[in-house]
Amino acid sequence: MKVDVVIPAYKPGEKFVKLIKRLAEQTIVPEKIIVINTEEQFFAKDILEQIGQKASSLLELHHISGREFDHAATRNAGVSYSSSPIVVLMTDDAVPADPYLIEALVSPFADPEVG
Repeated sequence: MKVDVVIPAYKPGEKFVKLIKRLAEQTIVPEKIIVINTEEQFFAKDILEQIGQKASSLLELHHISGREFDHAATRNAGVSYSSSPIVVLMTDDAVPADPYLIEALVSPFADPEVG
């Protein structure tokens, strides 16, 4: 099942790094992890190194200004970058507890009666 994840971020730190690493270890690995980061100067230069090559390869990073940020519009922009039939919206500090988060969220869509 093709799934993308959209994450608005602001000053991403340790939890963000853990989040991205854990998304890359899911039983259903997202095709893309689309990050809409507010204020490029707050995105640490070494964060991609901290995340690691496997997880970084899933990232599609977009920077916006603080003036452009809006809770709904930023998420809608993230969804517009996806071509997947299912998009999971997350926050930058919501760390999956196990490798089954994406699987659990999308499993109901295996039923053709679910839309």
